[in-house]
Amino acid sequence: MLEVLVAVSVRRNPGPGGIGIVITNTDDGEVWPGISQLLEGSVTNVEAELAAVSIALQVVIDKGCVYDLKIKIATTGTIDIIQRAIDDDQDCRPYQEHLQPWFDKITSQAKEITERDASIKLFQAPKETLVSAKKLARKAF
Repeated sequence: MLEVLVAVSVRRNPGPGGIGIVITNTDDGEVWPGISQLLEGSVTNVEAELAAVSIALQVVIDKGCVYDLKIKIATTGTIDIIQRAIDDDQDCRPYQEHLQPWFDKITSQAKEITERDASIKLFQAPKETLVSAKKLARKAF
C-alpha cells in the first residue's frame, strides 16, 4: 500500500499556493522523493487541494505502480467530494463550476489507477501527521 500525505499552503486565500506530497510504500518502508511545487496564479485552498491530489495520482500513474492508495489530507471539507470524484459518482458536481476540470481530471486518473486493480481512499489526518508534507508545501514559495 502507498500512504500519500498531502498538504497545501495558500497565502491570502485566494493567493499564491504551494503543495507538498510525501509518498511512502508501507510494504517496504520506502519513502519516495517528496514533491514541493508552487502552483500557477492565484488559488484557493480547495483548488490547491484538488491540484495536490491530482499531482499525487499522476505520480503513481507515471511510476506504473499497482498499489492501493491511502491518501491523507488535513481538510475535511473537500475529502468527501474528492472521494466521490475518485469513485466517479455521476451526481457529484463541484459547488463552483470552475472546479469541474479538476474533478474530471481526478476521475480520469482514478479510473486509470483502479483499472490496475488498486483502490484509492481518502482520510482526514491530524495536522501533526502531515508535518513533512506541510514543510514541502511551504518550501514551494
